[in-house]
Amino acid sequence: MGLLSPKLSLKHMTAFCRGLALAHGGGIPIPRCMQLLAQKPQIFAVRRLAERLKDCMERGATFAQAVHWERRRLPDFFVALIAVGEKTGTLHHVLPQLAAYYEEQRELRGELIRQITYPACILACIWFGIPVLKIVLVNATVGSKAGLLGPIWDVLRYRLIMLATILALVSVLGHIPPLVRLCQAALLYAWPASRVVRRFARARFGWAMHFFAGTGIAPHLAIPLAAQSAGLWPMARDLNKAVAPLQAGATLTEALAPSRYLSRVNKGHIEVGERSGKLDEAFASMAREEYREAMHVVRMIIRTIGGILIVALGFGII
Repeated sequence: MGLLSPKLSLKHMTAFCRGLALAHGGGIPIPRCMQLLAQKPQIFAVRRLAERLKDCMERGATFAQAVHWERRRLPDFFVALIAVGEKTGTLHHVLPQLAAYYEEQRELRGELIRQITYPACILACIWFGIPVLKIVLVNATVGSKAGLLGPIWDVLRYRLIMLATILALVSVLGHIPPLVRLCQAALLYAWPASRVVRRFARARFGWAMHFFAGTGIAPHLAIPLAAQSAGLWPMARDLNKAVAPLQAGATLTEALAPSRYLSRVNKGHIEVGERSGKLDEAFASMAREEYREAMHVVRMIIRTIGGILIVALGFGII
């Protein structure tokens, strides 16, 4: 769901899961749900996906198999959850929870985008505005009567090409697994990015575990999927170590106690939730707290960067 990714966006996943959950919750079989979604005048990508899934199930595939064959367009988390839900007979619980999960993730991403909009605008002024302003000022100073549109277009075209090249390079490098893993490992330890990255990863893990606790999926099945949703392979590898103790009969608190990536406060939330029988609420509380702290750090970093960019903008104009 990133830049130039073939996977459906959070907006599309929210619409797809919400429509599927409403239809299936009303007692409609999954193939018929797909037919209804394919006929609705909604988002084109969702309609096309529903048509392909319907055609696949009409050829004899199960819902989980059809979703697996569409894994290029669907998030791995969704594909894995549908397989677990179909296997355990809990799809009627899984689908509404998936709709709520993607809606929550969409809101979190929207909040993050709103936070970075201001410094992005300042950066755009530095990147595009200052060169144009300098051309205008130089032209006015020397009293040249030559047209301004030609020089301004040349500067903007050059900088647009540079920006497009950078974005394309980032997109290509972001699809090379060894580089992605290397960047993730670096971000986990590079200050101040590590404070944000770790907290957002713990928040995603908490929301996923809240989801699983609400659907009744066994912890030893939930941990690998929730660890994957955290989005950081070192953290996922660390959390997956809890699976063996859980299968041996350990409690969730005991299994996650050795984790290096969960804080003592996180482990306290889990222990209280397990003792009170309210694990879903405990994980939700953990996720909210981690997200709130991560956004606080993001705001502080953005204010600092914003100040630096304003100073740079001033020097650029001078």
